[in-house]
Amino acid sequence: MAYAGSARSDLLDLISPIIVDSENSIELQAIASLSIGMIFCGSCDQDAAESITQILLEKEEKDLEHSFTRIFALGLGLLFLGQQSNVEASLEVIKCLPHQSMADFVSLVMETCAYAGSGNVLNI
Repeated sequence: MAYAGSARSDLLDLISPIIVDSENSIELQAIASLSIGMIFCGSCDQDAAESITQILLEKEEKDLEHSFTRIFALGLGLLFLGQQSNVEASLEVIKCLPHQSMADFVSLVMETCAYAGSGNVLNI
């Protein structure tokens, strides 16, 4: 919480290995993803987005049904908070998720965060 919004790249270097290490539990990976989302909130940091997206793409379909995978979506969404159309490129990558309902959920969370508070009624 102390580093929320700080966009410190040294923290990304410390936390990313936790996310991408498949030996870690899905709960730990999800909380690490949320931490990255909070640290880089609204920054559209591509390195942060890639670390979260990478693990989602590597997960098997049965793993994506775990309730903690929703936290990955929130972590990604926070990266694009209030950034509107800057989310488009990352949304294209998310469409490649093997589990279509998870891809739809992650896309919805990312778009919701990207257009939050924008007043853009067409997208909202």
